[in-house]
Amino acid sequence: MSRKKKRSRGNPVKSSRPIGSPAKRIDQVISACERWLSEGNNTTGGEADQGIAERHRDLAEIRLVTGVEDFLDWLGEGRHCSPEGGLQRKDIAPVAAMIGLSVKGTHTKHDDAGHRVDLPALDRLFDDDVSAPPRQHPVMSMWEVPELTAWWQAMQAVGIFSRSGTRVLPDQGAELLRSTDELEVLDIQQEFLAVFVERFFAAEAEPFQRDDFFRSLAPPTIAAAAAELVAALSREEGEQQPQPSVQQHAGLFGLRARMLLRRLADVGLLRGQESAYSVPPGLRQAIVQGVLMTRDGHLAEADEDDAEE
Repeated sequence: MSRKKKRSRGNPVKSSRPIGSPAKRIDQVISACERWLSEGNNTTGGEADQGIAERHRDLAEIRLVTGVEDFLDWLGEGRHCSPEGGLQRKDIAPVAAMIGLSVKGTHTKHDDAGHRVDLPALDRLFDDDVSAPPRQHPVMSMWEVPELTAWWQAMQAVGIFSRSGTRVLPDQGAELLRSTDELEVLDIQQEFLAVFVERFFAAEAEPFQRDDFFRSLAPPTIAAAAAELVAALSREEGEQQPQPSVQQHAGLFGLRARMLLRRLADVGLLRGQESAYSVPPGLRQAIVQGVLMTRDGHLAEADEDDAEE
């Protein structure tokens, strides 16, 4: 299998950007990621065994990872997919359930879906019903569910399955996951989770890209969410002191960012209370990689726009 090349983090950009700009904020996030990696959190030497044990333990506790095995059992030798390369409507409910999502495919355009199609960016920005996120509603397409979309795309990106026409088939990544080499399994699981984080933020950005007026709204939300995600890296589970970043990202973008974190907590990437999330130790490397990939993939345009100003 041809594995994806790791993206270069690069050096933090030094500029005179406004302190509240998305690119400036994400530069601070990158600096925080690099400090986290350099402060002994990238376990080596005598701590390597402990790091492996933590990764094995924490990866085995989240459905994003354990659900992959259920998916492969369901996939068998291959299944038909939609013309767009996603799940067929009849398959949305059983596959989504593998990661704890309660959604079902429908052929009827329901009110919530219609609203999202007509004004996707505006709806995503002002959707403040945290207790009833889109994944609790019938959907006409799996692409309406950010968590399911990110999970599907991450599995495809690391070669767990591949697409051939209107069929999806198990690929070499599936063999790696069933390898007897524990480190090989942990590495592909970590890569998979990193891609999931990046694809999750991509699903947040995508509706905004359809409309020039709303295009500039996605970077501030993603930058704020990424900053709070990084703040959770150094927090131990059970700590009650709120994250400093929660107070910094006030207003609409901060609210939306916290909603995104709530969804990441729902799928197991974060633990604790909403005001003081923590990242399980065994998932921290994957989270850092995912944040770095997010910066390269979805905030470069904001970076360029700020540089031009």
